[in-house]
Amino acid sequence: MTEVQLVGPYERLVLLKALLMSGHPPAEALSALAHQAGELRLAAGARITATDSAWERAYVVVEGRVGLYQDGQLLYSAGPTEPFALLEMFARVQGGIEVRAEVETLALELRASTLLSVLEDHFIMTLDTVRILGRMLLTTPVWLSGSMAIRRFVVPEVVPAEGIDLVDRIRMLRASDVFARTRLDSIAEVADQFEEFRVGAGAVLWQEDEFSDWLMVLLDGRIASASKQGLRFEWSPGTVPGLIDALVAAPRWHDAIAATPVTGLRLSAERFLDAMEDDFEMATDVLASVAARVRQQRLALASTLRLGPDKRD
Repeated sequence: MTEVQLVGPYERLVLLKALLMSGHPPAEALSALAHQAGELRLAAGARITATDSAWERAYVVVEGRVGLYQDGQLLYSAGPTEPFALLEMFARVQGGIEVRAEVETLALELRASTLLSVLEDHFIMTLDTVRILGRMLLTTPVWLSGSMAIRRFVVPEVVPAEGIDLVDRIRMLRASDVFARTRLDSIAEVADQFEEFRVGAGAVLWQEDEFSDWLMVLLDGRIASASKQGLRFEWSPGTVPGLIDALVAAPRWHDAIAATPVTGLRLSAERFLDAMEDDFEMATDVLASVAARVRQQRLALASTLRLGPDKRD
């Protein structure tokens, strides 16, 4: 016997639009999701966990309220028309996540495979999602500047005078978690688009508020950054200056000046986005990487709020 749906067709469309991070999703995309969405009923106190596997579902609350916890720490709660677990799904979180119904709750549920299939058919929605997540990162420049030391690529200790050839560039990209599932031919395409450049100490790479249309992988040297808010930080080899700004197409949020002679690989944001559109696995790799950074941001902010203003690092 077919179970009676509690959420009508029009309400499904409205709720699922709230779930998506795309401002104007195509009607056919919304319709496909509305048809595939299931309904989940949770009693007060009920829990959803994924102990050892990747989080494979996203939800939007119809009525009620839930809290999402990471290793027992409340990250956020969601009430009517608000999504939850979407970020965790995009970030491919493995274990440690638990959803708790604070009261009796009804939610719409989407499998990762369903949502990703729709995003693959509508790249503009994928790009919108990446950019919205990137803008979330840019709202906390203090936290963001403190996380710039993360090395995303393993680079040679000594960069040859003749530069890094295509094979070495491919090897470098394949070793990064940023391109965990990307096809080799797509990685080769991006590697071939990189332009090597060298500048002397004191060279201005960009200034705050300039339009951001390129990013770089820093191979050798150090780049000093400063902002009008008083932030001061440095980039070291293996980091990717300009990545978030370029993906989001936002103005530069800090200056970038070569503190030493610098060698790097420069890539046009437009070419990078073209490569993402051509290979959806690359797009989902980038989406997972940015979503993971937003989760780190949320964890840090939640920890700061829990400790209070007198115990912040």
